[in-house]
Amino acid sequence: MNIKDFLQLLNDDIEDSFGGDEWKDSPFSDEFFQNIKESFFPIGLEIDFLKSHLKPGSILDLGCGNFRLIEHLNDDFDCLGLDFSFHPLKSKKVPCLCADYSQLPIKKRFDNILLSFGQICFLQKEHLKTLLVQLKKHLKKGGLIYIDLPSPSNFQDLDNFNSFESCDNTSQFWVRQYFPHNDTFSQKQVIVDHQGKLISKLSLSYQVYALSELILLFQELGYTVPYNAENYENSTIKETSPWMIFLISKT
Repeated sequence: MNIKDFLQLLNDDIEDSFGGDEWKDSPFSDEFFQNIKESFFPIGLEIDFLKSHLKPGSILDLGCGNFRLIEHLNDDFDCLGLDFSFHPLKSKKVPCLCADYSQLPIKKRFDNILLSFGQICFLQKEHLKTLLVQLKKHLKKGGLIYIDLPSPSNFQDLDNFNSFESCDNTSQFWVRQYFPHNDTFSQKQVIVDHQGKLISKLSLSYQVYALSELILLFQELGYTVPYNAENYENSTIKETSPWMIFLISKT
């Protein structure tokens, strides 16, 4: 590949803004889920928090990935995982379904629903509203939805945080951009071998949500918000907080 074609790859517009076939691709799924095995917080803190705050009973983990949460919760709760990518579900560590959670193929109501590690950032704002309306039908009265995601400050800090890494026989290039005019953040990855031959390319976009708009949305849809903090010790979310954690309840 010549330098002109390479630069074009790095500067191409993102074709699929909020995820698609790449989630079904085994190499990408492997790499992505391995990278998030540990979340922004140590997994032990997250599990302790969930065990202390979730309602006893059942859990539906939407976008369960590699079961990083429910494999630790399955002994204490009746867990069901759901993910769009079949590949990480093949291990069958817990009962699971391969499906798009915009069209849930189940009628059961749950005590708890998990939307962890920035899952909602893969949803455009109008789709998030639709999903939260739909989830009320799958949540028992008094049930909880657990949501955590990066804050706008987190995405702003990553703006133009581009990187290059050479490993084994490949070179990996990452380009990151934050677009405040439409509240999105994009990542592009290009992997080439040492002869310059393209091995793979990937582009993803994330929806950025502010604290105030999420609180207003939850309240508009009839949810209460018993917990919102920047970490599991209930520190108040500030402008500079890197992460946001919510428990919202169906009244």
